[in-house]
Amino acid sequence: MRNGEGMSLTPYGPVLFYGHRAGPWAPFSNFYPVAFELGGITWHSSEQAFMYGKSDDPEYKRAILGTRTAWAAKKLGRTCTLRPEWETIKVPWMGKVLRAKFSQVSMCRELLLSTGERPIHESCQDSQWGGGPLFPNGRDLLGKCLVDTRTWLRQGTKEGSSCPVG
Repeated sequence: MRNGEGMSLTPYGPVLFYGHRAGPWAPFSNFYPVAFELGGITWHSSEQAFMYGKSDDPEYKRAILGTRTAWAAKKLGRTCTLRPEWETIKVPWMGKVLRAKFSQVSMCRELLLSTGERPIHESCQDSQWGGGPLFPNGRDLLGKCLVDTRTWLRQGTKEGSSCPVG
């Protein structure tokens, strides 16, 4: 068991996930391969869609569109010139990406809704996106965005918040 992923399968404890290949919560990973549409583009993963938003450079955007795996998109995303406002918009952009993914892919939507009111954490050491009981120093942004997306799905609204930041 890596990073505590899958530790809490009871309906009461926090949902801890890490990775996209195994475990009941793998679809929560941005690396999970699933097609969805956002902005008139079909994405191969939420990681690819997220990386697309990092830069305004048309060459970079074309290159991201050409990636076929989340790893390729992430690697390319490390090389781009960030949009000046990226730190301000990255969490709202992630929220938009997740709302598209979880509203369009029924298996993902049902899995997210099945978590009830449980907290959700990407159980890893990433200081921004990871966190949870095993990594309490992380900001847990992905977990917070997933909880926000779950709330948005339940409310059936067209407009959602931009993921709480704590």
